[in-house]
Amino acid sequence: MFSRVLVANRGEVAVRVIRALHELGIEAVAVYSTADRGALHTRLADRAICVGPPAAADSYLNIASLVGAAETTGCDAVHPGWGFLAESSAFVRACVDNDLVFVGPSAETMERAGDKALAKEELARVGVPLVPGTEGRTTLAETLGERECSIQRRHQKLIEESPSPALDPETREAMEATAERACRALEYTNAGTFEFLLDPSGAFYFIELNARLQVEHPVSELVTGIDIVREQLRVADGEKLSVTGRAERQGHAIEIRINAEDPKRNFLPTPGKIERFRPPLGPGVRVDTHVEDGSVIPPNYDSLLAKLVVWDSDRPSAIDRAVRALGELEVVGVPTTAAAARDILRTEEFAGGRYSTSFLEEAGSRLPALAG
Repeated sequence: MFSRVLVANRGEVAVRVIRALHELGIEAVAVYSTADRGALHTRLADRAICVGPPAAADSYLNIASLVGAAETTGCDAVHPGWGFLAESSAFVRACVDNDLVFVGPSAETMERAGDKALAKEELARVGVPLVPGTEGRTTLAETLGERECSIQRRHQKLIEESPSPALDPETREAMEATAERACRALEYTNAGTFEFLLDPSGAFYFIELNARLQVEHPVSELVTGIDIVREQLRVADGEKLSVTGRAERQGHAIEIRINAEDPKRNFLPTPGKIERFRPPLGPGVRVDTHVEDGSVIPPNYDSLLAKLVVWDSDRPSAIDRAVRALGELEVVGVPTTAAAARDILRTEEFAGGRYSTSFLEEAGSRLPALAG
């Protein structure tokens, strides 16, 4: 296994990856911009390197600075997290050219997946259904199941759950088999997510492939019991997966993204200082975050503060647990999406699993947290 890994990201995902590295006995090197000096991920890591000023283009998107940080600290590999350079084939090639293992798919596979038109052409040839009107290496018997991500604002996800209440066993099996064929066709290695659109008739269509770890990966982890970040590192190091075959799933998991945004102002980002942060506790509750009392949320990056993830034996119980946990969550200093998420979970549409990507547009006026 690797001895030292550079985490080429910030915030919650950097904290998540650093913890996984330490649990595997691997040293972690963090990077930070001057806006993130002293942030939690820099303190958890064994070493932290400044890679530039606040602007992402000059720091977290600066390939030369990131590769230089990895080289000067003697890293074996680089974990990109999500966002920033996580799906950059140029970054993958820069890592490989400097004898650094990139924890993710190859540059070639990433390019094939990233070119939406090319990916659709390749997948159409192996029978993957595409959205009507659009043109343009692994044994993925290792499938981790589906995640339902239809609750969105501004086309960005707010609540995710697994398993999806919209899928029957036959559709689920067909979707998983389709993803397996697609992975084989693209020779896909490491973690990735295929996104499908489900129409009212129950037919599904391929939208895109996210060639990286996803923000909502904890819901899959809770229903399968598999640590996806650990498995990413094992695959990148040439080891076998700890569990093979389609993962068995138990219970139901729901993830709520807690963002520094004002729901009453169309979810406008609200950077500022966190005066008080108290996460919920109790059985079946997980909070992934980089936030603590006194944390400053800069305007330069995304607004994610934390991910509140709950698990219970069935969906109704998981919803009740999520509502309870949201009620315990305390964030003082900036407006957040917590109250809006709680309103959504209490609606009849969500309880019945009858919602789509247009839910907030259709139901927003009925939700107290969104009312002007």
